[in-house]
Amino acid sequence: MLVTDSRKAAAVFKMTDCGIVILDYLMPMKEGVSVLREIREINQKVPVIMFTGHPDTSTIGDEGKLKVNAFVPKSCQHTDTIAALKTVLTMPEKILKENFLKATIEDGDVSQ
Repeated sequence: MLVTDSRKAAAVFKMTDCGIVILDYLMPMKEGVSVLREIREINQKVPVIMFTGHPDTSTIGDEGKLKVNAFVPKSCQHTDTIAALKTVLTMPEKILKENFLKATIEDGDVSQ
């Protein structure tokens, strides 16, 4: 699902079954970190890839605490984006299932 209004991203995320989140660090109207903070309040485990224009991701603030799984520089080649997606999507299935189950139980929905 593509959300073009960063102010609506967390609400749309909450209403959908999203398996991965791809954010830009700087977005109009609301920064990616703010959106990520809102998403993490909903789901701590969903994998996140963040695009950034910052050459050194160690200078970026809260993203480590908010569990960004991969940073992709905006100046990257398509192969870097594909590599980041493969890294996140090929996380061991057991970890993905445990993360989903834990997030589901924490949300109070044990029907899954």
